Amino acid sequence: MPLYLSEQELQIRKSESIEDTAKVLSRFVDAIVIRTFAHRDVVDLAAASSVPVINALTDDDHPCQALADVFTFRERFPDSVGRKITFLGDGNNVAASLAEAGVMAGIEVCLSIPRGSISPKPRWRP
Repeated sequence: MPLYLSEQELQIRKSESIEDTAKVLSRFVDAIVIRTFAHRDVVDLAAASSVPVINALTDDDHPCQALADVFTFRERFPDSVGRKITFLGDGNNVAASLAEAGVMAGIEVCLSIPRGSISPKPRWRP
């Protein structure tokens, strides 16, 4: 059964560290899904957790969205040879994750983003 806990309920950074939160949650759940701003929070939570940690969203990444996009693409085009995904939008976490997922899945991804909209720490070049 899913369990939703907000930042206020977890007291992260107020009276409990991310590491302590990871250790306690690991005793009660089979996996942790986290949506946060700082990617470092996901890294720290995963390092201290004894259960899998899924990055649902950070300022740097949106891997679940990219995975859903690749699944949808493959569902519509089972033989994707010669096909390409074109992303139109800001050069943000969604664009970065889709580009990485494309490489891993062997799908060509073309990013079409407005000049100046690249996130502050891109891992790729337009």
